[in-house]
Amino acid sequence: MLGSFNTIIGEEELTTKAFKLPNTGFFIVASVFYTDESMASEKGSDSVSLELALSKSKQRDVLRSVSWAEAEMPLSTFDVGRVSMLIKVQGRAQLVVMECKKDVRR
Repeated sequence: MLGSFNTIIGEEELTTKAFKLPNTGFFIVASVFYTDESMASEKGSDSVSLELALSKSKQRDVLRSVSWAEAEMPLSTFDVGRVSMLIKVQGRAQLVVMECKKDVRR
């Protein structure tokens, strides 16, 4: 486990946290974004996007990321979400998973 973080919940709120990948020059950059414009469901248009990136920098930069993964789900029915990203660092394949749970603060 690389770590955990709390998000800011609100329209167009982006929370990003970078975690150093041990024994490498890379970071896992995790982001959670709340919006009301991206995914309309039967129960509303609010959604939450979970994003992972493998980067040489602590900064979120999707276009310059070595690897990137994203999952989006409706906020009205959200209780848990997960995004997974397969990366290859120093010749080794690794699975990076971010799980986000409603009403869980750390």
